[in-house]
Amino acid sequence: MISGALAILETDKQRNELSEFYKENKTRLYRFAFSRLHNRESAEDALQEAFLNIWLSLLIINRKRHHRNYKTVK
Repeated sequence: MISGALAILETDKQRNELSEFYKENKTRLYRFAFSRLHNRESAEDALQEAFLNIWLSLLIINRKRHHRNYKTVK
């Protein structure tokens, strides 16, 4: 289910971190999605989208922080 999200990440480190985050949270978030959507496939799709969006948002935040810190040090 998470393989699509893992495929677009740039490094093995990013893929491993997302995989761990997914393993730790998938059951709880899947149950929530299923309770709202009442369909297994839709819940799985929503779960994958949610994880991908969370991860991409974290990457953007980290890049902005890195860029801001680089500008301050320079």
